[in-house]
Amino acid sequence: MTKLILIDGDILTYQIGFSVEAPVYICEGRMYTSRRKAEIHNKGKDIFKRKNIGSFNQLELNLKMKLKTIFEDIGTNSYKMYITSSNIEDNFRFKIATYLPYKGNRKQEKPFYYKKIRDLLINNYKAELIIGQEADDFLGIEQYKQSKKYNSFEGTCIASIDKDLLMLEGYHYNMNNRVIQFIDKETALKNFYGQLLKGDPTDNIPGLSRLLKLKGRKEEANRLSYGKPGYLKNYTKYCIDHCAEECYDHIIGLYESYGFGREEITEIGQLLWIRREEDELWLPKK
Repeated sequence: MTKLILIDGDILTYQIGFSVEAPVYICEGRMYTSRRKAEIHNKGKDIFKRKNIGSFNQLELNLKMKLKTIFEDIGTNSYKMYITSSNIEDNFRFKIATYLPYKGNRKQEKPFYYKKIRDLLINNYKAELIIGQEADDFLGIEQYKQSKKYNSFEGTCIASIDKDLLMLEGYHYNMNNRVIQFIDKETALKNFYGQLLKGDPTDNIPGLSRLLKLKGRKEEANRLSYGKPGYLKNYTKYCIDHCAEECYDHIIGLYESYGFGREEITEIGQLLWIRREEDELWLPKK
């Protein structure tokens, strides 16, 4: 039975923030709820987009309802919540990244009440502000810490929608579809190794294909990405019939076949790896 929910406060901030925002499209003094409707009624005319922002009181109500749903679905109201420092340069990954700036491509729109929500979560809901690493790392650290305490992963459940967290063994609750799933050790490792192969475009972390492009080997990268059935599809298929250790060897072999070694693999792995212990850094097998 779950005793503690580990809540991704970064995801919660965006979900609750955007819950009181609605886009509207304006043309000749009339408002429409979608651009398509505006275009149908105003062909060839200029259409302007703006946002309707709800009240902060409504936002607080939405937050209470969201947490109530999470507590009821998982079966406890005992939780810890983590929020990442907004200063990217505090993150240890910022110094590790040499091929591309870590999260250097992020232009994610923030909710109107972004700062107020974070302050609310910290001051009223005891969210912990994480400096030097990310909320994801603390979710992983706490999940594994509690597993040692109870000698199993039954005691905790991570609440998020971030697929990156599925490299962590244990229970995961999806805050969108409200589904709980258990990720075993083999699956968690396979998920990580898959990321090691493809990288993470959202965080500006290269995988094998992007690394080839950065080295000026665009044709090879294109053959790798778009060949039939393609390296990612091949890996997914490979994983079905092979254990995690074999998947790891398969991916390392792919990198080495293109002339990449321990240095490149280590950097990509350390950028992607979500910590299980304080100050942990992932290293490839020797």
